[in-house]
Amino acid sequence: PDGGSCIVSQRQISCSTGFCEVKADYMKNNTVSTHRDLLRLCVFGKDTIDNEDVENVVLLQAVGKFSICYLLLQNVFTYSFS
Repeated sequence: PDGGSCIVSQRQISCSTGFCEVKADYMKNNTVSTHRDLLRLCVFGKDTIDNEDVENVVLLQAVGKFSICYLLLQNVFTYSFS
């Protein structure tokens, strides 16, 4: 990934919490490259949830001025109202 976020404790990286991929504006029509970046983000996010003590990972994809934020959750909760 082009960037990432992590939790730092006692000047040591304890776990990753997010990743981002960035493309220049002229690359917005290159759908193969942007989809490959999204797939790469998903793989890094899934590996982080599987291998580290993290339940949620933030994934950010930016292409030019446009950005999309994804939240990858380990558990999905369903609420019902009656």
